[in-house]
Order: sequence, then C-alpha cells, then structure tokens
Amino acid sequence: MENFDKFYRYFERPPFAPIYYPTPEEFLDPIAYVAKIRPEAEEYGVVKIIPPENFKPPFAINNETFEFTPRIQKLNEVEALVREKLVFMDKLTTYWNLQGFEFKPLVVDGKTIDLFKLYKIVCSMGGFDIVTSKKQWTQVSRKINVRSNHGPSNIKTFYTKFLQPFVVLLEKEENIEEVQACDVESKDSKEECIPTMQGRRRQPRPQGRMMAGLPQPKRNKTTPQKKKVDPMESVYCVVCRRGDEEDRLLLCEDCDKSMHTHCCKPALDGVPKGEWRCPTCVAKEVAKIGVSFGFYDAHTSYNLFTFADYANKFKTDYFNVKEPEDVSDEDVEREFWRIVNDMDETVSVKYGADLITSKVGSGFPRKGDDHRGVDAKQKHYYANHAWNLNNLPVLRESVLSHIETGISVQKMAYQFSLIQFALELVLTFNCGGERKIWYGIGGSYATQFEKVVRELAPGVTKQKDIFHHMTTAVNPAILLSKGVKIWTVHQNAGEFVITFPRAYHAGYNEGLNFAEAVNFAPIDWLSKGRQCIREYADVRRFCVFSHDELVLKMASSCDKLGIAMSLATLDEMLEIAKRESQERARVTKNGVSLSRRENFEAIADDARTCRYCNTTVFLSGLSCGHGKTVCLEHSDHLCSKCPISEHVLRYRYTNDELNDIVHKLEERTTLYFEWKEQVDNVLNDSRKPSMTAVENLLETARHKRFPHTSPLIRLLDISKKCHSASEKARTLLIGKVRTRVKTRIQRADTRLDISGIRSLIDELHALPCDQQSLVEELESLIGRIEKWQEEARAAIEQCKSENPETVSSNDLRELVERGEEFDVRLTEVDQLWRTIEMREWSVQAKHVLEWATTDGMENDDEFLSRERWKADDILRLISDGSRLFSNEGNSSPVNALHSRLKTALLAESKVERLFADPSANEGDLDSLWSEIRESDWLNSKAMDNMREELLRVRAVRDRTVDKETTLVDCIELIKECELSKFLLNSELHKKLLTARDDLLKFTQRLMNLFQKPSSYYNLVEIIRDREDIAALVEGQVIPRFLVDSPAPEDQWVQLREFATCAEMKQHLYTLRDQQRALIGSLQEANSKRSTVDTCVCVSSSGPQNSDILVCILCRAKYHVSCCEWDPFLDRLPEGAYLCVRCLRGRRPCIEDVQAACNLAPANSMEVVLVRELVCRGRELACEAKTLLADVAVSGGELSDELKDRAQSVVESVMACEVLDMDVLSKVAPLIQKTCSSIIDSQKKYVHVPKL
Repeated sequence: MENFDKFYRYFERPPFAPIYYPTPEEFLDPIAYVAKIRPEAEEYGVVKIIPPENFKPPFAINNETFEFTPRIQKLNEVEALVREKLVFMDKLTTYWNLQGFEFKPLVVDGKTIDLFKLYKIVCSMGGFDIVTSKKQWTQVSRKINVRSNHGPSNIKTFYTKFLQPFVVLLEKEENIEEVQACDVESKDSKEECIPTMQGRRRQPRPQGRMMAGLPQPKRNKTTPQKKKVDPMESVYCVVCRRGDEEDRLLLCEDCDKSMHTHCCKPALDGVPKGEWRCPTCVAKEVAKIGVSFGFYDAHTSYNLFTFADYANKFKTDYFNVKEPEDVSDEDVEREFWRIVNDMDETVSVKYGADLITSKVGSGFPRKGDDHRGVDAKQKHYYANHAWNLNNLPVLRESVLSHIETGISVQKMAYQFSLIQFALELVLTFNCGGERKIWYGIGGSYATQFEKVVRELAPGVTKQKDIFHHMTTAVNPAILLSKGVKIWTVHQNAGEFVITFPRAYHAGYNEGLNFAEAVNFAPIDWLSKGRQCIREYADVRRFCVFSHDELVLKMASSCDKLGIAMSLATLDEMLEIAKRESQERARVTKNGVSLSRRENFEAIADDARTCRYCNTTVFLSGLSCGHGKTVCLEHSDHLCSKCPISEHVLRYRYTNDELNDIVHKLEERTTLYFEWKEQVDNVLNDSRKPSMTAVENLLETARHKRFPHTSPLIRLLDISKKCHSASEKARTLLIGKVRTRVKTRIQRADTRLDISGIRSLIDELHALPCDQQSLVEELESLIGRIEKWQEEARAAIEQCKSENPETVSSNDLRELVERGEEFDVRLTEVDQLWRTIEMREWSVQAKHVLEWATTDGMENDDEFLSRERWKADDILRLISDGSRLFSNEGNSSPVNALHSRLKTALLAESKVERLFADPSANEGDLDSLWSEIRESDWLNSKAMDNMREELLRVRAVRDRTVDKETTLVDCIELIKECELSKFLLNSELHKKLLTARDDLLKFTQRLMNLFQKPSSYYNLVEIIRDREDIAALVEGQVIPRFLVDSPAPEDQWVQLREFATCAEMKQHLYTLRDQQRALIGSLQEANSKRSTVDTCVCVSSSGPQNSDILVCILCRAKYHVSCCEWDPFLDRLPEGAYLCVRCLRGRRPCIEDVQAACNLAPANSMEVVLVRELVCRGRELACEAKTLLADVAVSGGELSDELKDRAQSVVESVMACEVLDMDVLSKVAPLIQKTCSSIIDSQKKYVHVPKL
C-alpha cells in the first residue's frame, strides 16, 4: 500500500503550460486564433491567453442588484484519497450503528488503528479468506506498526467481527449496482409512460467544470408501486418465522420488518437504544452515503461587497496577515494541498458557482443592456467584441451558433475554493480579483489519468460517469509520479484560460475573484461532439442537446455556412447517413415493420430520451405501446412485453432525404474538392513534390480557411517532417560563430556526429519532398570534416611525440576553432582541447612549483602585488591534473603540488596561531617569517596579513633607527604602529609618541616666535633662504596665499623632500649661495620694473593719489596704500622698507630661538633646520662686528672695498629671519649709508597704516 503523504507535505508544483500573446490582428478572430494555437496547445489541456494591452473591458455587473447564494465546499471531502477513506469510515460506522451496535474504533497497545488502512492492507494481500488461511495476520499487524504478541489475534478478531461483514456488504452492493446497470428490464413492466422531465436544453443543470461539483441527478423513469407488505411480518420474526419472545422482537424503522435480537447477525445482547434497521434497510442506507461529495448549499445570500468582505477576512484570518496580498502564491498552494489531505482539520469554503448570466447579468457588457453614463461608448464597443464571452458561442465559425441555448455562467470564489478534475471545452475570463490556479491534463493522457484515479480511489470511482462530474480532486504531484503529464496555469485578472476537449482540468482560487466561463466549439471540433455523445451513452449520461439535431440544422442551411463549416458538416453527415442506413436496415431485418415520420424537435428532450443510454433521439428511434423509446442501437432493450411486430420505427428524415442533404453539402464544397484533387495529384505523383508546391497548397488552405481534414493533415505532416529535417540540415550547413563553450565537454552534447549527418542524409532521401540540393551540400560538408579530422589526428600524434613543440598552442587552437565551426560532435575537438588543457596545466603547475624566495624580496616595491595563488586554485589545479594525467603515467607534478600545498597550509595555520597570540611581539613575527618564507606564494587572508604586518614593522623600524625624524614622520609612524598588532604599545611606539609631543610643543613655540598672525609662509619658508629669487629675476609671476592649515605638521611639509639632515643642509647652503649671487640681479630687474610687475595690486596707477615705496633689499616697488607696515620696520632707519617677500616672519631674537631649540629633540630635522638659522645669524653677527671695526679704523669713511662689504653685510642681515638686537642697532647706520638714495625719498612715509 503506497504512502502519498509526502506529496501533500512537500507539494511540488507541475511545470507551467505555454502562455500565448495574440497580436492585435490575431485577436480580432477568437475562433481562428484558437484554431491556430490548437496543434501545439491542445497537448497541455489548459493554456493561458493574455490579450493585447488595449483589451480592458469594463466590469458590467450591477453591484447593488447582484446577489447570489454560494455553495459550501468541505475541502477534505472532495480529494479522492481522503474522500475514499471518509466514505469508507462513514459507511462502516453507519452500518453497525443502524443495527444497534455502538461502533468503537480498534485500539491495540494504546494505539488507535487506522481501519481503512487495515482494510486496504488485507485487500492487497488477497482478502480476508486468504490472509486467514495463510495465517498472515502477523504480517498484517506489522504493516500497521503493531509489534506486540497479542496484536495479531486482536486485529483478526476485530476484523472478523466488524470489518468482514461490512466488506461482504460492500461486495454485494457492487454486484447489485452492476446488475442494475445492465438490466434495464428490471423496471416495472407495467410502466405506461415516462414522468415528464424539465427540458434539459431549456433548463440547464449542473454539469462539467462550470457546475462546481454537483453530481448529475439521477432520473427515475418509473415510479415503482410500493410492494404490499405481509401484515404477519410485523408480528413474526422474518428469520425464524416465530412470534414468541416479544420483548426481544425488534421492529425496523423503515420497512416494519421484525427480527429477534438473537436472530441478528451477529446477535445482539439486548434491545438497542434508539432506532434499529433490518439488514436490507441498512444496506440501502449505507449505499446512500458519499453522494453529496463534499458540496452543500449555504443559507446566506451575498452581494459583491459582502462576499468580498467575507472572503478577504477569511484569508487574512487564516494566514494571520493584515492584507490578503501579504500571502505568497507558493504559501497558498502548499497550504491548499496540505488541508485537502488533513482528516482532522476540516476547512469549509464558499463558492458562488453556476450563476447564469441571463438571470444575474454578465461581467461583460451585453448587446441587450442599456448602456448609459460616461463610459457608454466603451460599453457598447465591448458588448459587440468577439472575445466577449456572451458573443463567443454564436460567432459565425462557432458550431454553437446554431443552438438556441445560453451556456455562459459566472463564478464568485475565494481562497481555497476548488475546481475538481472535469472534461469540457471552455473559455474562462478572470474579470477581476486574485489568481485562479489551474492544472491541466492533455487529452492524450486522459485514459491514463482515469486509470490512475481508479487505482488510487476504487471506491469513489466505481460509478461509470464519475469522470463526467466535477467531484474529484487529485494531487498533481501524485499524478506526475504515476507518469501522467500535467501542467499548471496561473490566471490573473484580465486573462483568458482555454480548456480543450477530452482534457481533464482542475484547480483552486488563491483568493477573491470574479470569473466568467462559456462553452464554445470551433468547426474542426465538431467531430469531437460525436465522440462525446458516444462516451455519454456508454455511461448513460443525459445530453445537453442532440448532436444529430445540431448537424442536421447546420446542413439544412448549408447555403449560409462557410466552406470550412460546410466541410465539417459534410463529414458528420456522411457518418450520420451511413449509420442511419445500417441501423434502419438492421431493425427492419429483425422484424420491425411499422414506421412513421416524427418531428422530434417539437418534442421535449425528456420525452424522446433512449431509456437505455439516455441519448436524446432525433433522427430515428423505436417506440412501443407503453410509450417507451430507445435509439436504434439499443433496440433490444425497448420492451419485453410488446412483440417486435408492434414496435414502431419513428424517423425524422428518410434515407433518401439524408442522401440529398449530403449531395447539397458536396455541391457547396466544390472549391475544397478541387483543392483536394490538387493535393491528391501532388501526393500521388511518382515524383516527389517540391516543398514549394506543398507550401502553396497549405497557403491556399489557410487563406480559404479549410478545416483540418485528412488531406490538410497529410500536407501539414509532410511540411512538418520536411521542415524539421531541412532545418537541421540548414543549421549544419550554416555552421556557427566562433564562440567556444568549453563546458560542453562536461555536459551532454546533443549535436550530430558524422554518422548522424549520414543518417540525416538518409532521412532527407526518405522525405516525401525533394531535398536533393541539401543532400549534395551535406555530402560536401562530410568531405570537409573528414579532411579536418586527418589534420587534427596528425597534430595530436605530433604532440605525443618527442618533439611536441613543433605544434604550437596557437596551431591547436586554430584547429579547434575550425572544428567548432562545423557545429558537429567530433571526438577530435575534445582530444585537441584535452591536449591544450594539458599544456596550459603544465605551464601553471611549473609556475607554482618554480616559485622561489630571494634575498631581499620583501624590499621589492611589487612585493605585495606579486601574483600569488589561493589554496582553491591549487586544489583545482591538482584536480585537473589528476583528471588530465590519470592515464598518462606522469603524476610527479601533481604530487609536488600536493606537497607544496600541504606545506603552505601548515604555514598558514602557524600564522593564524601567531596572530591569535596576545603576547606575540615583532621578534616572533620575524622568526616565523624566516620559517615560512618559502610559502609566500600562498594567497590567503592570513598570509596577506602576515606580509602586510611584516612590511609595516620593517618600514617603521627602518625609518626610526639612526634616522633624523620629522614631525610628519612621527605622526605617520604612530599611525602605522596603531595599525600594527606587534607595534601597538611597544617601546618604539612609546618613543614615537614622546617625540611627537616634543616636536608639537617645539613647533608651537616657533610659530609664536616666527609666524605673523596672517602669514603667507609656513615655518620652513620663513626660516630657510628664499627659493623664489631665480624665478622673480626671470620675471615669473608668483602669487602668494595665506597659510590656512591649522595642523602643526603642515609647517614642516617641505622637509619631506629630504631623506637626511645632510641633504637638507646642502639644500640650505645652495639657497644661501643662490640668494647671495642673485640678489643683485633681482635688485636690478625690479628697479626697471613698474608697480604693475611688482605691486600686489598689479596696477600701473594703483589706488588714486598713491605714492611709491621701494623695498631696500629686493628693490620691488609698491604703492604706499598697498603696503602692510610691520613692527620690525620701526627698528630700521626712518624711510627703510622691507616687502612681504623679504620680511617673511616676525624676526625673533636669536636668544629666544636658541632657547626653543634647547628644549626640542636634538636629532629632529626641524631642530636642525632652526639651528642652522641660528648659526647663520651668529655668523652674520660676527661679519657685521668685523665690518664695523674696520669702518671705525677708517674713521667712518667707506672705501670702495668697505662699501661692497657693507652692502653685502646689510643685505645678509636684512635677509636673515633671526635678530641679534645689538648687531642690528650697530648696522643701522650702514643701512642708512648703503641705501640712502631710497631711504631719504621715503622718510615722509614714517608709518604706513595697514590696509
């Protein structure tokens, strides 16, 4: 016994059916479009059609007047497997309760036994008698997981007492049903007439998918007279025929039969409480169980708004969400298939189905409606639209246009409401709301589906017409596991779904939606109606209308039919005329001699129904004197009382009249037959036709809209076969673009090989169309391929020789590309790729294995960016090598890679342990690196951290050992220490922090001493000699900008240009010499320049009424109003002026600067720079004192030699940014003498105010 629980707990969705998107032009004719997609779509059973974007019909239902009463569905009562069990248990309980026994479940070892499972297990083992005779109750108990020693005996006793009598009843019930189904004559022979039935065509009854599951009501042809009851049976026991022991005599509640308690089987211990029934009535009651199939009528009516509120509340409460949209479609689908299989949890849902549009209205606007309002024009357009479901059945090319029956219905549904598996040709439109989920089975799998369902649920499917009612749901996953192909469709609002004839379809609703559906029948499906009538007759199901009547109605107005419909009608008429001729001849031969013409269409359908198969009689039937009617096929079942000679053959048309109708249709279809003759000539010619001839005939058929008759089907088959083979050939001949998909080696290659091409040539030869040109091209292709194969094999052999380098990798790749262009499966291509891969692998492996460490490799600028390999790369390389060289006998490179990887992974683990050790220091780092340097090729996070840390530690160490550091260096090195696991809080880190703090203090002191509040120069630019003199001499414009950076380290940024203090000193000396050499040139150049070239305003006139000041050092000219007066100028002779380029700082006293240097780190480059300035200042003081002494000796008179010396000393003192107050006061007279011409003219500008 199979266990299907997994299919419900872990539901797997079937694959999706195709979705069709008609173009606006295709959408104009729904019948033609359905016929176009039918060859492909029909195999899926159900497909979705998404209309063009501009198809948006308005919702035409009147929300205020629309009202309906829904049905109630109990979901676990409609699933086949669950319902089988529920019906069994209900019948079993009822069977014993009606006989006066209080039926209780079987409990063994504290476990309640599943009686239905027990029953199925016993049946699967051959039944009660076989299990008992073979003593297999122990095996039975094990299969239901009962392991105790007394379990088998308890199970056998219970089964014998309670299950076996019930099983016997079920077997009798099946036998009775079979006899009743076959014996129509068991009806009362005195029946004179058939009770009047409501016309089936005029009173549509639930049927098919649209009827939402109600079973077809059974029609009782007779009202049997109640059998007279023997009065003695009310007094005497019907078993022992005795009337004593009245206190133990039981009276049946239904038939008044009596029976002693001890005559019952099994015997009753006493008179039961409540009602009691005899075995006959018990059997009748048990037989009634299971008829409702989980569908019940509700008692509450709804309109659109109230039902929407009810449905949305149900969904949000069930899933515990705020909005219905918060639940995914996967969750709904999984939950649906879980609850339909849950015996303990009954979920009931409401479903508004079979709402006839003629009574409640349609979701589409209708032609007869009163279209008013602002959208009246739109409503009128869609009321006449071909895809309006009210119009679809009566379109010109629809067979149903010849039936005066409205068969469009609506559905109001909400979450979990169910569509069971059913058969019908229907088009459904989701007018609005949430999705409808469909499952479809193509007609080719219908028989297999029925077989599987009968095997799964034999008790539920024992009725012959069970598959014609919407009462059965089966898990699609189970059907797939049984080999039944099933597909799914998700129908959103505004989309159509079409279900095909003979295709079973089912589904459910994800939530609230409003859908409308209609039956329709294109022309080429007319023949399927005849098949449907035959199937209905086999299961004795009533017809909605007479198929023969429809065909004759169409044939009688053949002049109004199109050619396609005329042909389809002709095919049916030929079948009808042949059948009627044969059947009438048969009944006449059997003795029927009486006949009369009968206008059957004037008789109600119910009054002309075959009493055996329930087919509606139209062309002919047999009647007897009792008013009974049968179709000619079942003439033997008419009446057993009336002699055949009294049977009357009633006919609508004579055979000649039927033949005349056939002739008229043949005349109507002349054009088709001419085309058919052309087809016959083409196909029957000894020479094969060309594809052009076949395509021309098909084009004519499409243009004239000929139906799918056998000639057209043959042409389509020829076209399909030829196109398929020729497309294969053309694809081969075209070849492919040079794009190599190397993974084809690892996956299935479905391309043809040379033998496949030869088979294709044979196939082309065998085609019904001439394909000789393609054959010749394919043979030429084979020749080119074989030539390439010879080259490829030669290259492969050369690569295996002692001199493989004679064939380069590029040569091999070029061969591969040429081979791939054939787009054919060639083993040589794979061999070439293997050879290329082996070469590439060897190169990569060699690169790894030849990795070697070198002295000082850590000092290489590209040390960190050097190419390395990850462990996964090497593992992949090892795996590829094992695969490539498994049959080559050369595994040493692979083994070497194994060894190198093992060593590297071991090194990596050591690094990880080092970094995890909180006590590790930089010495441990150096020690480990010396040990693992040979594994530097490994690219991993741990090894990358190791390399970065190593370089960081070494860089910091190199920059601090015996090096003159700067403030910028200290700050950068401190940052590096903070990033380093091994330097953080180390002694070196602490020394750097101390040095930084000292230098910051030193810098701040110097900024206070040297820098003006608003300065154009940082400390380096102030302290060193000028760098701009050469550029100014050449006339370059050098703009000045105020220093705006508050960071102390930016005061020394120029020092980063020097690696050592010696380099810096050399630069200072060079600047000093340059300044001394060029100052004269600058003075001469500036003397010749105007204020446009020198003044900050860059103007020839300057501010209005402005005079000129000249710098005594560089001779640059400035407008007085543009100058900034500095307090230092007050120390100079009156009229002396220094520009901002020459007077860059505040000129502090040399003693103050010396004091600041004494408190700073001695080896700092900043301190060395300042000390150089101090030394320079002291040297100048000495020079000035010597000069002054010589001037004193000369008596104050300056010789030319003294003048030159005095000029040089004055210029040097004025250019120096430190001040010796004593020297300055003594040099002041010399300034007056050497610059008298300038100073005297500027004395009037004693104090220039700041701008």
